[in-house]
Amino acid sequence: MIPGIGTLINGFGVIISGILARIIFKKELKNFEENLLPLGLLVLALGFRETLKSPDFILTLFAVLLGAIVGSYLKIENRIKTFGDKIYLRFEKGEGDKTKFIESYLTTTLIVITGPLAIIGPFFDVVESNLELLLIKTALDCFLVIFITSSGGKGAVYSGISILIYQG
Repeated sequence: MIPGIGTLINGFGVIISGILARIIFKKELKNFEENLLPLGLLVLALGFRETLKSPDFILTLFAVLLGAIVGSYLKIENRIKTFGDKIYLRFEKGEGDKTKFIESYLTTTLIVITGPLAIIGPFFDVVESNLELLLIKTALDCFLVIFITSSGGKGAVYSGISILIYQG
């Protein structure tokens, strides 16, 4: 198996599902939050499963806290927002609601690149040729992007670029 194929599947899966959502869903999907509840529960269950497998829970907790501190110090959220602004100007050519575009790009990007699956998924893909976690992540990310895009958040489509950069 080709190392890194899972990241390509994840990134392009998000881009394709977002494009399809823009084409297919001309009207907003109703009950956005209610539709995402099962997604959140699935992520929670997956997190519990992986946590129970890990003998070093304290190390994992420390890594998450350290990541939050470093991310805050490096102002990663502002950098993602700036990148979203550049994407908007380049690909959307100033059409549509810029604030909603950047907000949907930022929200989706932060969700798809900050979770544990974004870290351990590529690791298992490259080291063990195990795509299971990245395929699960791809399904979850695509579902999220479809709902955000269909509710008017065109920027969510471009979070696939962030996945390719971050996980690649």
